[in-house]
Amino acid sequence: MIVNYLAHLRRYWVVLIFGAAAGTAAMAGLTLSTPARYTARATVFASIPGVINDPAYIHIADTYLINRMKSYALIVDSDAILRPVSQRLSLNASPRQLAGQVKAEVPLNSVVMYVQATDRRANTARSIANAVADQLVATAQQLESTTAVPPTPARLVVVSPATRPSSPSTPRPRRWLPEGAVVGLIAAIVGTYAGEAAAVRWRRPPTVKEA
Repeated sequence: MIVNYLAHLRRYWVVLIFGAAAGTAAMAGLTLSTPARYTARATVFASIPGVINDPAYIHIADTYLINRMKSYALIVDSDAILRPVSQRLSLNASPRQLAGQVKAEVPLNSVVMYVQATDRRANTARSIANAVADQLVATAQQLESTTAVPPTPARLVVVSPATRPSSPSTPRPRRWLPEGAVVGLIAAIVGTYAGEAAAVRWRRPPTVKEA
């Protein structure tokens, strides 16, 4: 089986090289036509000040904070967060447009949130990520102060401000070009096998049905 497969590859090596080259060329064209975009990320941490050193209470507090962070992740792209950010940074974008550049991610069972912002300029991506994180902290403080349950509300703080990204998040030629070569190679292998199967079918003599 393996011997036949290797023989097939040797027989069509020119086609395989062409397929890999074509895939690489197609991905290179996509890389050159894709505008560079930069992604910056700020980290927000949630806690409850003055937590009693009691295992049962700590478990309840952790569960509350985990659910709280999931809820806050849902409002990161809301008008209440993005409109002040747009005004603060003097961005020529509405909150709805800015929402397409912002993303919040909370790892499973975590009280940490990653606030990501993407833009064509690295400095702008960093500024948006930090402004969104700061505004989220301020909004959370306002929301938590209006509730009496629990008596010690959650407190959000930015523990790691976003830094200026040194390289684009997209396109990624070091990843895209090898992927294009692999896809082109696979397509060439499938094409050669399909071509052989079709040739065998056409060369097969027609069968005569008996009366």
